[in-house]
Amino acid sequence: MSQGQSLISTRVKMGLALSFCMATLAHADIVTPVATGNPLVSPLTSTASSTVTTPQTETGDGSNDGVGPVLVSDVSSNSAGSYTFSHTVAANTSSFGSINNQAYNFVDSYVINIPYAQLDAYAFSLNLTSTVSMSNLSARLYSYSANAFTVGGTGPVNGSVYGTWSQSVNGGTVDSTLLSASTPAAGEYVLQIIGLENGTASGTYNGTLDVTPVPLPASFPLFLVGLVGLGVMRLRAKA
Repeated sequence: MSQGQSLISTRVKMGLALSFCMATLAHADIVTPVATGNPLVSPLTSTASSTVTTPQTETGDGSNDGVGPVLVSDVSSNSAGSYTFSHTVAANTSSFGSINNQAYNFVDSYVINIPYAQLDAYAFSLNLTSTVSMSNLSARLYSYSANAFTVGGTGPVNGSVYGTWSQSVNGGTVDSTLLSASTPAAGEYVLQIIGLENGTASGTYNGTLDVTPVPLPASFPLFLVGLVGLGVMRLRAKA
């Protein structure tokens, strides 16, 4: 191998190593405890403009060292509760495109940590309303960790989506949407809200999120015990 080829090969290897390191870098999260009845912490927000044509994304790493930029509302000390939030968006004529045939020009991503409880599921109930001129409100819910701790994008995500993009309802003066979802376990989830604000002034949405533990049927533990017993009997039979 010539000296020139060796130099090129070394540069390629260095470039690949640098690319790998950059790909694996992630920002740690800032986790803030939120009491029942209090507002969620501010979301990661992305607004369309003439220069911003795709939603901004950020990647955390699931740990809390106060660096950010992914902010997490920690409600894990509460077994159940209601949480409020709102956001005012300035009007503009740009758009990120459309979802469910409805244009949108802002994306808000809230990351929420809900408590661990053995053999429980959690029900999310979201009610959003907006002021005049804000329309096409929609929301969805998905697992934060399953999507490699990446938030902000509105395309398909890895892992399960527990609440797909909700239907926007225009009541004539305000727009609204409802989202109901049930997660199989506690953990961290991303609540995303999109909409269109293209009036002559800013618009605001107001939301209430109810997080409620839903115990599994009392017969479920007996069912698990029965499965274990059946497995033991089969092992003994083989022996």
